Amino acid sequence: MKKLFFLSAILGCVQWVIAQDTGHFPSFDRVEDICYCAVQFLHPRQVVKNSNNYEVLLALRRPMTLEQLAATGISHSENQILLLQSQRLIERDGNMYRTIIPILDSLHTSALRTDSYETGKILVPEIVDDCRNLVEHLSSEGMPHHAFSILFSYVLDGKIWKVMEKKEMVTGRNKESHESWEGNYWILYNKRKALQCGTNTMSVGGKYSVKINWSDGLIRLAHPLFNSKNLNNFLKEIDANDKVSEPSAFSFFTEIGVIRPDGSINIPIIEDSDANRIHAFAETISNKLTEALQTKVDIEAITHKYGFADTHEAMVIFYHEVMWDILSELVERGVVHQPAVFASPQTAKPSDVRDLCFLLRENHE
Repeated sequence: MKKLFFLSAILGCVQWVIAQDTGHFPSFDRVEDICYCAVQFLHPRQVVKNSNNYEVLLALRRPMTLEQLAATGISHSENQILLLQSQRLIERDGNMYRTIIPILDSLHTSALRTDSYETGKILVPEIVDDCRNLVEHLSSEGMPHHAFSILFSYVLDGKIWKVMEKKEMVTGRNKESHESWEGNYWILYNKRKALQCGTNTMSVGGKYSVKINWSDGLIRLAHPLFNSKNLNNFLKEIDANDKVSEPSAFSFFTEIGVIRPDGSINIPIIEDSDANRIHAFAETISNKLTEALQTKVDIEAITHKYGFADTHEAMVIFYHEVMWDILSELVERGVVHQPAVFASPQTAKPSDVRDLCFLLRENHE
């Protein structure tokens, strides 16, 4: 099977454009920074945002000595450079320093998203029937309003990463690492204007974990839901009792309908086991999608085209864009519909937030 020819066909042309480095870099608050990583105690974003570290990282996209860096007018200190090194944001080779996280300017980002959009169009036919089957099953189980979030957060931004790690398409995020963070971190400009969302997962080490399909609009509407203390207490309660003993202690969760008045759970609970049909659909979709990524995408070409460190880094970054284009295509085809919080954030009600949350329960048998 031929891999996507368009990626290789335009490679030489776009590489020349990118080599000119004529794209734009705005202030950090206007870029999109993404972390596919396990964070132990210090998120790379905290480092990049501090002081003028972002300016230093931009300058060191072209390797130079610290004297040359000073000559550009960008101030820096010895401790600052050591911090950026220790956080694996820059590296030193002799007297030369260079940024080692991908930072794509406006030209890079535009080209990447053009490739991603075309890839999404080609990959969706491989999984569209299975996605429809999953959505129909969720509807039959009384979860029609959760279909979008389960398809995205449990499958496209969930199960598939484990499958890609198993197939060694990406490097796993080592949660036992002693580094402050482990994984991939990158910066794009502009921010994506089309449909975009993410997944937050939280567990306290028990049998339950909560997944929240979020967007900027959701965070504004439901900020108490993202309070780690609230989520911790909620998970400890249901780990112990499979329900909440005192619903009044979780007023926001009750208000949005995550908890019923009697303390029982009112969002989908997915048993993460082969016996569960949602799990089975997710495995099928993830396996078909990863196979299509392997056979139809020239990830070597993507790696060289954008100057990524290796194919693992390239796949993480490229698929992060592709998954949103796949989701957009599924919405356009009517397979799933955007939740009210995403479609109309200005008029969405607090109760609409419930559609974006679900629980995973580990099978300990």
